[in-house]
Amino acid sequence: MRPARSALLLLLLAGFPIIEALPADAGTIRVAGVSLLWWYGVFVAPALAWLVAVVLHR
Repeated sequence: MRPARSALLLLLLAGFPIIEALPADAGTIRVAGVSLLWWYGVFVAPALAWLVAVVLHR
């Protein structure tokens, strides 16, 4: 389970540059006044990382 947890966390880290590389500046689309990159970097990725660390730790 440990390699899977590490791979998922690395995948979450890779999400930010992947979103940035999307065509037509998709990462700059605004939701509730801030960009998708902000939502991913500040809310989505940390929340998912916490879930991966806590849920897969058991």
